[in-house]
Amino acid sequence: MAYKFVSDKNASLNGIATACREELMRNGRLPLRNAETSGSIPLVLTLSAAREKDGIWGSRKIRVQTDFEEALDILTRLKAKGVDSVSLRYRGVFRDGIFGKNILRRAGGKKGLEQLCAYMYAQKMELYTDGSFYFGGSPAEDITGEGFSAAARTGTKSNVCSQRKTAGNAADLIACMRGFSFTGFSVSDAGSLLYSDYSADASRQSALNNASDQIRALSIGRKTAVATGFFYAVKNADLIMDLPMTTTYPAVKGYEPVPFVPMLLHGLVSYAGTPVNDASDPEEMLLKSIEYGAFPSYEWNYNADPSLPPSQDNRYYENWIARAADFYPAANKALADIAGARITAHYQADEGVFCTEYDVAAKVYVNYNNKPAEVGNLLIDARSFLKIS
Repeated sequence: MAYKFVSDKNASLNGIATACREELMRNGRLPLRNAETSGSIPLVLTLSAAREKDGIWGSRKIRVQTDFEEALDILTRLKAKGVDSVSLRYRGVFRDGIFGKNILRRAGGKKGLEQLCAYMYAQKMELYTDGSFYFGGSPAEDITGEGFSAAARTGTKSNVCSQRKTAGNAADLIACMRGFSFTGFSVSDAGSLLYSDYSADASRQSALNNASDQIRALSIGRKTAVATGFFYAVKNADLIMDLPMTTTYPAVKGYEPVPFVPMLLHGLVSYAGTPVNDASDPEEMLLKSIEYGAFPSYEWNYNADPSLPPSQDNRYYENWIARAADFYPAANKALADIAGARITAHYQADEGVFCTEYDVAAKVYVNYNNKPAEVGNLLIDARSFLKIS
């Protein structure tokens, strides 16, 4: 534990964030490199190849949600609508650290996956295959000697594996994708789940070190995406997905949300918020992503949920692809040239209007009101944003 004291002009949100960022970098918890930037920001998209209907790994009841050909169709349609940059997290291909043979076959086989990889490589899009080194092999045990279930965090009813098995599972993931031209792995569970294992005499600290080692191994020679982003997973990450953009505690007078974590990360690691289409107010989530400097994020399926009318399925891509493509150019214009900059200040400029300042002499104003807002000599349209530099 470290104590830092700030005073004068540093006794502010930015001063505290700067002190924390420097300490985390010094202790090796944040990368020393700057975030990789290009001429445009990516639209961050999650697709699921398939899932077990009952949520149990190893089940024979498979529901294909987006096969390789369908994923390719979504990407080509986004490209045709002007979205040239996409970072895709593709879930559901792996099971227990290796290809789920039943899933792989029904999703289009290795040939279909090769075609998807080849298209994304040619278009300079990023493909992260979602894999886990926490499943496969003998189970971890809690203090009572029972298997440890990760259902609360991962949604699967299976027990997580012993800490002794994680290195082998990570090696299997690497072997499975050898020969494919993909960007890297997406490590979802290890970015948001950490567990001790009494069967391996592994404390949470040793489990943390072990998870860091496996993420580092998956990162060799390729990029890595993590979900949520425990700090031990961030150092080797190039992209953080599902970073919360809202607080669990409601905003009240004297308690207002601030982008503290984005102020630590921006310019060091790229990040995206939780999926827009899962939000209760998608328009506000898009505005929040601009305010916090996050890439717009969506999670879709090509095939609608058969238990719902297609128009009521928030994950059905047809309900969202046009809206996502319409929003993307404005988001790209606002965020592309500041993706590698540090956030230096964040404050409320007026009622319902927030400003984020960057160290490249840029400011982004976001107006959450249902009417235009004037800040000084600036006019920000209703439910919109304005960047000045």
